[in-house]
Amino acid sequence: MSYAYTFAQVLQAAGKDLTRQGLIDALNKGGITGPGLVPFRYGPESHAGYTGGQISIIRGGQQVLSGTPLTTGDGDGPVVPYTQPQPAAPANGVPAA
Repeated sequence: MSYAYTFAQVLQAAGKDLTRQGLIDALNKGGITGPGLVPFRYGPESHAGYTGGQISIIRGGQQVLSGTPLTTGDGDGPVVPYTQPQPAAPANGVPAA
């Protein structure tokens, strides 16, 4: 869901005359956020996308998160806990332009 939400933001930022270059330019501008567990990093110098993750376990058909989300930098940076709250998606599920 987080990737779909992020893609919807990029589509909106790219404008009505959609082109491949328009999508790339929209991503490279940065400022893309969403309901991911960790920050989204994408720009001319970094194509990282989401910068970490969190372990989850499926119990009784439900996803149960385990531990704290972890993030890392590009290359061989340290893996560190990410303690910021997860951003909430709008109630209607549609990102703002």
